[in-house]
Amino acid sequence: MKIFILFLILSNLIFAMTSEEYWEALNKRADGIYGGLDLALTVNIGNYYDNSESEFRSGVGFSIPIYSKQQKISRRNAKIKYLQDGSDLISSLKKNRKLLLLLEDKKEALKAFMGDNGSSDIHSYFQTEERLLDLYLTIESIERKIETMLQ
Repeated sequence: MKIFILFLILSNLIFAMTSEEYWEALNKRADGIYGGLDLALTVNIGNYYDNSESEFRSGVGFSIPIYSKQQKISRRNAKIKYLQDGSDLISSLKKNRKLLLLLEDKKEALKAFMGDNGSSDIHSYFQTEERLLDLYLTIESIERKIETMLQ
């Protein structure tokens, strides 16, 4: 069990993106989703008969939608909310990663002094291991949420 937990922690720390990399990726994704305007260009091409001159004529018509100020504000607000949600997740991820390292140090210290106080040390050691596993799962969940936002 100890080896499995250690493997999960190390693989998470080695292969996971850093907070800065996640933030850059979220910004790029937000620009892709909310940047620019969705323009729909409609082109009408056709022939028609002009009765006044008794001949056929051709015509081309274009239609481009104009976005209102409210639509632009709405898109900007959606982008801000997206980035705020991502920022909250990244902040939580950073905090939990640091806590994970602290608990890892605590576990090693408890292991070194385990014999001095008997069962209370053993109990503290296993509580720390449980907390490490919980933190690992929390970090994994946060990373999945961020990865989902990036898709």
